[in-house]
Amino acid sequence: MDTYNFKDYEKDLGLRIRKILDDNKVNRSKFSIEIGITRATLNRYEKGSRIPDAEFIFKFSDFFKINPLWIISGFNNIKPKDIDIIDKELNEIIEYLRHDKNMRQNLLILARQKCKDKNRGG
Repeated sequence: MDTYNFKDYEKDLGLRIRKILDDNKVNRSKFSIEIGITRATLNRYEKGSRIPDAEFIFKFSDFFKINPLWIISGFNNIKPKDIDIIDKELNEIIEYLRHDKNMRQNLLILARQKCKDKNRGG
């Protein structure tokens, strides 16, 4: 099994967030206010120096109408019926995740690894 580098994950996640913001020519200050975070926090997410929480991931994906699992994992081959099941399950645990930072970070790591394994045929 490959050694997983958490810093690479943070950087990759930040690059995906930055790509969406850049592609949509988003004013970072206005967007930060609209989504309910500080401009500095958004900057940290983009640079990969801070992992966004589940609430941000869902607000971000809803705002741009993109798959939240793509933000987390970088993979976009999830079937629509799978997304409905995943959305239901994730909504059930969001409240828990809001209060447990370590669990949020572990979930992001696990989701990325599972998607990577699935794409390898594992």
